[in-house]
Amino acid sequence: MIAATALAPAASANAKARRPSGSRSVVADVDMVRSYLRDIGRVPLLSHQQEITLGRQVQELMELEVLEAELRSERGEEDVPREELAKKAGLS
Repeated sequence: MIAATALAPAASANAKARRPSGSRSVVADVDMVRSYLRDIGRVPLLSHQQEITLGRQVQELMELEVLEAELRSERGEEDVPREELAKKAGLS
């Protein structure tokens, strides 16, 4: 067992010495970036109006989450009925 552990560092040092000087990893990195850019280029971008709409929806959701946390704190319960949340938010 001692001999096996003593050989392990020497074996890994030899493996490192045989590797090329990083040229393959640079090519692999460039290929990965190129592949990523090609993949994201296939996805259609949002229009200006879609960005605005989604941004507003996110803001409204964040406000509802704050309101839900307040109701949970007031009630001392984990679950808040959706009807109560909607009423408190003025959505019903």
